[in-house]
Amino acid sequence: MREEDFKVVLSEWMVRRLPLFIEREVKIPSDIDLIVTIVRPRQSGKTLDCFSPLKSYLTEFLKKTLFTLTSNTNG
Repeated sequence: MREEDFKVVLSEWMVRRLPLFIEREVKIPSDIDLIVTIVRPRQSGKTLDCFSPLKSYLTEFLKKTLFTLTSNTNG
């Protein structure tokens, strides 16, 4: 990823937040190399179920990236 692309993604994440959602008991596995399919009736919250792992991933990504950026500027 180019530095400019990273800046755009980071700035958009800081400005635009994920919508509020309620954590559900259903957990979508993220540590497998398979495509996960969510099958439920229309308007039952399938998209919102994807926000929980996305939020976790983005939070960890930002922590690692900010740590890396901070470490690089200090030394």
